[in-house]
Amino acid sequence: MVNVQRELTLVNERIESFKGRMQYLERSAKMSMLNINLNKMYPPPPPPEARPIFTFSLSRTLRMGLMAVGDLVSWLLTVLILGVMVGSPFAAVAAIVALVLRRRTSPASARAFDDS
Repeated sequence: MVNVQRELTLVNERIESFKGRMQYLERSAKMSMLNINLNKMYPPPPPPEARPIFTFSLSRTLRMGLMAVGDLVSWLLTVLILGVMVGSPFAAVAAIVALVLRRRTSPASARAFDDS
């Protein structure tokens, strides 16, 4: 009978221990937070091809040279067009001023020759 009582006591202690553990887990589950991050997985890019540091290619050199000449011509045309657009009004104003000044000075110089 004493052995049975001791076994019952041990079983009751284990039951109480399990109940305490269950209560702890329930309380911690109520307070827990779950973070889920969903990220799309992309395959890794292929490794770059190994190239020597300096390689000479005639076609690439010519292509880059022609592109540079094209850029230079484009820049020169842009400067020319802007120069005409911006310079034309200034040239017109300068021509008008020159004509007005010439007309004002012409009669005076003509009179000076007539008086002598």
